[in-house]
Amino acid sequence: MPGLIQSLETGKRALVANQTALSTSEHNIANVNTPGYTRQEVVLEATPPYLTSIGGLGTGVQASDVRRVKDLYIDSQIQKQQNALGELEVRQTYLRQIESALNEASAPGLEKAMSEFFGAYRALAENPAGLGERKVVREKAIQLTDTFKRTSLILHQADFSARADIEATVSQVNAYAEEIARLNRAISGKGGRANDLKDQRDALLGDLSKLVDIETLDHGDNLTVYVGGKALVDGSTAKSLVYQGGSRSGDIQIAFRDGAYYEDITNRIQGGKLGGLTEVIQKDIPSYLNQIDHLAFVLGGEVNVLHRQGYDLAGQTGQPFFVLAKPDQKAEQDASRFLELAEPIKRSESAIAAATTKQGLPGDNRTALAIAGLWNNQIIVKPGSKDAKTFSEYLGGIVSGVGGTMQRLEAELKTTQGTLEQLATQRDSVSGVSLDEEMITLTRYQRAFQAASQSLIVTQTMFDSLLGIVR
Repeated sequence: MPGLIQSLETGKRALVANQTALSTSEHNIANVNTPGYTRQEVVLEATPPYLTSIGGLGTGVQASDVRRVKDLYIDSQIQKQQNALGELEVRQTYLRQIESALNEASAPGLEKAMSEFFGAYRALAENPAGLGERKVVREKAIQLTDTFKRTSLILHQADFSARADIEATVSQVNAYAEEIARLNRAISGKGGRANDLKDQRDALLGDLSKLVDIETLDHGDNLTVYVGGKALVDGSTAKSLVYQGGSRSGDIQIAFRDGAYYEDITNRIQGGKLGGLTEVIQKDIPSYLNQIDHLAFVLGGEVNVLHRQGYDLAGQTGQPFFVLAKPDQKAEQDASRFLELAEPIKRSESAIAAATTKQGLPGDNRTALAIAGLWNNQIIVKPGSKDAKTFSEYLGGIVSGVGGTMQRLEAELKTTQGTLEQLATQRDSVSGVSLDEEMITLTRYQRAFQAASQSLIVTQTMFDSLLGIVR
């Protein structure tokens, strides 16, 4: 039956429980500046009562758990916003490089180079016999081909950089997966009561979500992490991703590897830095490269058609002005990269045609006028469109397309950053450590500890009295 022994036990339990609460509060205060730390609190519950003829008598208190104070919904929303932020930031970085390739303000671009080339042909039409005017045409043609090559080079360099970046990102994803699996093992080994290790695991999940869209399944101690529908981390086991780059623009593969088993999940990679890089390599860069190649191909082809019909100062006809392709080049592919002056024009400006008939030499200027007129003719159609545009309008559409995409990304980036800041504030209000609150908590548990100590002193006095009677 209950007695002084039970009173001592009740007091002892109160001391232990409140000491545990005090230690937990002190741990919170010590980690007030620790990144990723989640506030912890002790769960106190009454111990089972002692049943008597008059009912159950209380037997004290015990600390049943030390739990992390978290709002799982807020944490999941932060993870989603981090994922979106990672994708937006990397796309913005590479679109800036694309924009710089087309920017007329930073260096003479394609707009100026094309305008000056056709302007030089207009000057030749005014003096079709002039060698000086032909030299200017050749110089402006060289400037035009160099500008196409420079633009193509910047886009190819962006592609090369993105491929190196995606390879490094895949390695980082694999490293995070291994570390999460290791923490799963460590947490399981402590029976799930490893709050600080869980904080480390949550921080890694946050970092991983910046790299790629993930889904998680919490089994208590263990955590399964899915990427592209495949279990990248399954408890204490980590699988891996493998990157393979193709030789053609836009050709890449990201595979899921489990031992000797490989599965292509490129099209299932979404969000984060990895998803953004996939978008850049597969869509953004190839799209703008194809448009620039199309521009070079059509411009060179249209000039060649007219130039072949014309006569140079030596009375020769049928000669192209530009070389459009290398022997192994297919159609428009890499036209901007390989556009060159034809060899006769490289050797002598006299090979530049201005006349339409041999009899009209040297004063016939109709070929020169026709080539100069290409600048204002609506002769180029954007792939996938039906509306013909001038070269200037076509290039303007490319530039405005990049600018529009950049503006949209910047707006989305600001919105995402603002949302992330709000969510972080909400998370801190729930999971962050407040020194004022912890000081109040310390005082409350200190008073409870002192009261429990006083109850033990009273019980001891009663014991002493009882022993005195017995003696």
